[in-house]
Amino acid sequence: MFLPRIQTMGRQIMRKKCETNEIGLGKRKFLPPALFHLIFAAFLTFLPFFSGFFSPELLSAEPAACSVCGRRIKGGETYYTASGKIYCSKKCFETTFPKCTVCGKKSEKGFRNESGAFFCSRECLSSSWNKCAGCGKRAQSGLIVGGEDGKFFCPDCAQKPRCFACGMPFDCEKIEDGRLICPHCQESAVTDFNEFLEILNNTRKLMREKLQIQTEHEITFRLVDRPTLDKITPGSGSQDELGAFKFEKMTEKVVLHTGATLFSGPTKKTIEENVSISRKIFILSHLPKKKLIEVCAHELAHDWMQEFFPHINRLKTKEGWAEFVAWRINSIVGSEDLNRRIEQNLHPDYGDGFRMMKQIYTKSGFKGVLRFIEEENRKESPNK
Repeated sequence: MFLPRIQTMGRQIMRKKCETNEIGLGKRKFLPPALFHLIFAAFLTFLPFFSGFFSPELLSAEPAACSVCGRRIKGGETYYTASGKIYCSKKCFETTFPKCTVCGKKSEKGFRNESGAFFCSRECLSSSWNKCAGCGKRAQSGLIVGGEDGKFFCPDCAQKPRCFACGMPFDCEKIEDGRLICPHCQESAVTDFNEFLEILNNTRKLMREKLQIQTEHEITFRLVDRPTLDKITPGSGSQDELGAFKFEKMTEKVVLHTGATLFSGPTKKTIEENVSISRKIFILSHLPKKKLIEVCAHELAHDWMQEFFPHINRLKTKEGWAEFVAWRINSIVGSEDLNRRIEQNLHPDYGDGFRMMKQIYTKSGFKGVLRFIEEENRKESPNK
């Protein structure tokens, strides 16, 4: 653009110098005016070559090459530079743009999340956010309920009341005893006693067939509300209690008169006799079917331990065993999602007890767990 103008100006100056006879060294003529004009015109003609020769990119021995396609860039040719690299065309330059994680489009501008993933637009960025389990909207921040692998809730839904059965925040419905239940748990909530008995007996059968854990004695089962269960387990003080196993061994003293003597009067002999043993399992109503199976397995595991290892009193062993059996049954019936609560429970008896049992199971199998229970029972036996 500027080169023709410079050439024209140079020729004009050259003519003027020649006309005024100012070209020379002192008063001595260095070159004839016509010859000097010819040389200077040639210099201006080849000026584009010299300007290209002295460009920074071409000071090296060879012309600069495109960082993408490798084509050599000639002097005076338009090119692009970025991060110290040269690109011969816009097309080559655009191939270096990052690709959007969502739509796959390459873009020079965009967004990156904490993990470094690139998004070409805010729309694509928002599509990568977690989807709220409550309202279905995507949110950049929120709350995960149920441990690391639990469900995500946006800030608004996270403030909603929690379901007593699953512990998730939803638009819950209040039932007769004041408990709140979410629509998902309500769909399969068990309130009918006959349905409850069928599920319980099926769970008992599964434990017998898959785990070889069984008892043949009679058990009284009851489906109860929250106030009733709280009276049965007054020491727990926790709304997390969903069931309870009660074992009662009732005895009475029978006094028999065996006769009398002349001097000492009537003689008596006292005999202590077992009269009855009571085994009862209480479980909350309105539990969804999957959760009910887990709770039934937990309480039936307590019944089995009481029958065959009655001297164990340590809560960590008793509750750890019951949670371990429930964990195994959940896996058998395909309810692994419920096992997250068992595995991540921080309670010193329930959670730590389960992890103790699972560690033994991983190392020595189910027989190893039974050997551990036998040893615990022997240690606490009064006749050891």
